[in-house]
Amino acid sequence: MKSRIFIFLLLLFPMMMTAQEEPKKITVSEDEPFEENVVVKSKNNVEKGFLVKMEFNENDNQLRVFLYSTRKKDSRKYYPQWIKTDGIQPVLEKSYKTRGYIMQTYDVTGQRSQVSVTFRNLKYRRFFCKKRTISYDVTIKRSPCHGKHDEIVAANRQADAVKTAYETFITQMPDTVVASQEVVDAFNQLKSIMAAQFPANQNKSECDSIQDAYDRYNSYVKDIAARNVRLAPPSAEPEAAASVSAKTVAASSAKASAGGKDAGAKDSNRGGGTDPKFLLNSSRTVESLTIQWINSKNARERKDIYRQCQDAIDDVEELIKLRGLTDAKQKKAAETFKGAEKFFYSITSNSSLKLK
Repeated sequence: MKSRIFIFLLLLFPMMMTAQEEPKKITVSEDEPFEENVVVKSKNNVEKGFLVKMEFNENDNQLRVFLYSTRKKDSRKYYPQWIKTDGIQPVLEKSYKTRGYIMQTYDVTGQRSQVSVTFRNLKYRRFFCKKRTISYDVTIKRSPCHGKHDEIVAANRQADAVKTAYETFITQMPDTVVASQEVVDAFNQLKSIMAAQFPANQNKSECDSIQDAYDRYNSYVKDIAARNVRLAPPSAEPEAAASVSAKTVAASSAKASAGGKDAGAKDSNRGGGTDPKFLLNSSRTVESLTIQWINSKNARERKDIYRQCQDAIDDVEELIKLRGLTDAKQKKAAETFKGAEKFFYSITSNSSLKLK
């Protein structure tokens, strides 16, 4: 009878000495391993320690589990009697058991994000030592950008392409007020082509690098859609005044200087500023010639068109220098002409529009 009781106590003793605990919920990732100190008490309640560490390798889809001993002497026999796992499979050739620690590498099943690791009967001495069974419910946090290098490159390439197209667009059409309907039509045609080439990207990505590229792309698409041009309002100046050229004014001015008061009196516009109607008509001329330059496929013809534009620009600059700009209407018309001049130079200097 006594022997049976003794055997029963021997069987019950390990159960009494093993502390049962609720699983700990932890998270590991490529950049954030997990580690904690685990305390095991001796029969005299002296605390002894282990260090538990887990690392996730996303490239290999593997979880490495370490258990370090704080003892300096060989304590391999005091490590867990076994490790129980779920959702991971041990890689036998990647298991190490040394004097100071044990390490086991596990393959994660598929793309699982929830696995478990349990250290059974963790103890510090072989006999008369309280045991601990410690379980970990492990959440594997995977990088949303992992394995998406090609997608990141493609998204950024697309964003760079629309950026270049937008910058070319505003270079070719730098102003929002133009003097001729031809430029408005050319602008709308180019805008339609770009809208078809670069539609809004409705995709969403959890990878920040990809989403940032999507957002950058869409910001340029919105800028293209928001950009518009309009015709400058017609001037109320007499139509006859539009035919006045800088050379005519200059000749009249010269006669005035040579002929005294009578000659000077004939130049009734001198000192009255530059006719805004003439400036707007010159703007239309430059814009129309620029459109002709774009459509021309003949180098000699382009050269002649370029010369005509340059002559018109020189005439206007000479006239403004001679007469000045004396009121708001003249200054506004001069701004419209400067826009046409900028349009001409931006188009003719654009390498992508050169004849092959």
